[in-house]
Amino acid sequence: MAFASSSTPVRGRHRRRRLPVAALAVTTVALAACSAEQQPTAAPTASARCAVSAQLVPACGVLLGVTPPDPTASSLAAADAAAARPYDFVYRFHDLDAAIPDEVDRSVVDAGRLLHVAIGTRQHQKNGRTYTWREVADGVVDAQLTAQAKGIAGLKVPVWVTFDHEPDNGTKQPRGSGADYVEAWRHVHEVFAAAGTTNAVWVWVVTGASESLDRVEQFWPGNDVVDWVSWESYNPAGCRAGRLDPSRWKSFEAALLVFHDWLTKNGARVGIDLSKPQMISESGSVKDPSNPDRRAAWYRDIESALSRYPQIKAVGLWDHTGNNICDYRFSEEAPVQAGVDTLLTSPRLSQTQVP
Repeated sequence: MAFASSSTPVRGRHRRRRLPVAALAVTTVALAACSAEQQPTAAPTASARCAVSAQLVPACGVLLGVTPPDPTASSLAAADAAAARPYDFVYRFHDLDAAIPDEVDRSVVDAGRLLHVAIGTRQHQKNGRTYTWREVADGVVDAQLTAQAKGIAGLKVPVWVTFDHEPDNGTKQPRGSGADYVEAWRHVHEVFAAAGTTNAVWVWVVTGASESLDRVEQFWPGNDVVDWVSWESYNPAGCRAGRLDPSRWKSFEAALLVFHDWLTKNGARVGIDLSKPQMISESGSVKDPSNPDRRAAWYRDIESALSRYPQIKAVGLWDHTGNNICDYRFSEEAPVQAGVDTLLTSPRLSQTQVP
């Protein structure tokens, strides 16, 4: 997807105390133990309190985030008001000429939550132009990127950063080749380093869709410039083709396995360090008109699925519309939100103390 998210602090139950960054150190021994695929892991006990590292990896449990329906503070406030507790992180999208942080970004950080920023290649406010990856790699937009890098550095907390998410999406082919994307990513990383942005935590985000598996490896930027590996897990059930078809229903686990299985089989060959933390940056389900509870159950079942994939350390929920007739919004539908609340309050997804 390619929409903007929003955020605002919400004061209510389950509000988490913000910790200084210096207190976020976590030993890597415990994390290494979870680096390989293994049997289902036990959920944290009710008394456990898990911290996150400077790379935003939780010592235990899974972080749960959201992309609200609109890129405004009020939209996230409404999503939080509907939820059993505030989400751990917010996923937001910015054009090249957008100010980072904007007021909403800052409110996320000020509320003690984690921020995931995706920077695209469009310059919306100035001329509406979308730059190619080759132009980015050649430094054409360095001034804009430098300003954004310095803005992120000024937040003084770790921030997930993604350059042009979903490069494997067929709609982005006009932006260039896989080699162009890799050079662009590595150049953006260099620009951030030159700007002194040491708090950027780099997340490589692909669609994870079956139709792009034959080319996705072309877009791998390299272990030295990627901290997290991320993909998406959707149940569109035919909506992308313009008609809901419940017979095409796919569980959260079945959807995530498309790229997970490819990564397990091919990651080492491509050069991807499989011990890196993994994220499902976007996930969501459409409704089944013949079975109103089926969608709520889709969200309730996420926790049990995550127990079988301990390398997945964060999951983002897409509370937004999608392509064609796809509608993944859930916060305004009480029965579906109840399914999400079961996930929000489950031991595995409620034990992490965010910064």
